[in-house]
Amino acid sequence: MLIGFDFAMAANLPFAGVADHLGISLSASKHVELSEALEKEISSIELYPDAVRAIVELQNSDILVGVY
Repeated sequence: MLIGFDFAMAANLPFAGVADHLGISLSASKHVELSEALEKEISSIELYPDAVRAIVELQNSDILVGVY
């Protein structure tokens, strides 16, 4: 069972769902603030230049690949 940070990072839930699971109450303004911050963070993520090639090579070698 995942708890805390691990749950928040692995759950496919909106902030309200994660907050509810963790017993946290979010105001509407805090929900908007966190959603905007998350969108900014996600949009800034870039793959390493050789990431796709490396993943394909691993998969071609029958190595399971996952992202955490």
